[in-house]
Amino acid sequence: MDLRQLKQFQVLAEELNFRRAAERLNMTQPPLSAAIKRLEEIVGVQLLQRSRTHVSLTAAGAAFLRETQHLLSHVELSIDIAQATAKGTNGILRIASIASAAFKLLPSLLGDFRAVCPNVRLVLSSSSSHGSAIALQNGTIDLALIVPATSKIEGLEIRIIRNEMFCLAVSKQHKLARQSCVQLSEIQKDILVALYPFEASLGYSAAMLAAFHQAHVYPSVNQPDTDLLTKLALVSAGVGVALIPQPMCKIMVENVAFIDVVSVEGTSLTYDIAVARREENDAPAVLQLWELAVSGSR
Repeated sequence: MDLRQLKQFQVLAEELNFRRAAERLNMTQPPLSAAIKRLEEIVGVQLLQRSRTHVSLTAAGAAFLRETQHLLSHVELSIDIAQATAKGTNGILRIASIASAAFKLLPSLLGDFRAVCPNVRLVLSSSSSHGSAIALQNGTIDLALIVPATSKIEGLEIRIIRNEMFCLAVSKQHKLARQSCVQLSEIQKDILVALYPFEASLGYSAAMLAAFHQAHVYPSVNQPDTDLLTKLALVSAGVGVALIPQPMCKIMVENVAFIDVVSVEGTSLTYDIAVARREENDAPAVLQLWELAVSGSR
């Protein structure tokens, strides 16, 4: 199996017509038919249903098409990266970010970056802090916005660039719903709908648990961990309350109110956000975005 066969299959799956597909591929129908037949033999299943007047994807063909599209897209990206590197332009920057940074921090940072590097192609993805650390170590991304762990991660340079606040999500029927701020001691008897998955971000989980510990609050937890939207759905249903990143309060959810959380001294409860990269990655685009992120924290 080669990439040419996959491209031929993709075009035929899009056209569902051998004549039109052959025209797009600048070839004749017989070689295209033969190539698709060889591909089916290699895969070991029938990918297309054919009749004299109709071509359609089988269930296996539809599944194979999804994976083919993903593979060919990644190949094209790999070619672009190689060509940019060969030219010395470093024209592609792969960035991963925690979800909470995508609401304000990341757009602001990328806006500043585009102003000075308008020709660099940005490839963005959302990832947990742990997932981003692994991707950086593997070289599949160039830079990430994460919640840093308390210990050093081998091979990575990590710099804290800002503090982000926590907020509390409660149902609009909750006794605290009309308050502008709240201390964690005020939810001592409430059920926390979920904690954050420890394996996804040790730093964020540690900051959350430290906040509860310092307030001497040890709430009951409805379930060990779940995603944010599920948390908010449970809050909306009155199952309990949730401690979440303050930027996520921009998500409008029916019957959910968001309240700032403060310490006993009245200061905001926060966690750190950091920028991270591989220590040896000194590509110009990476260093430019790194410097913008770090300088913004000064």
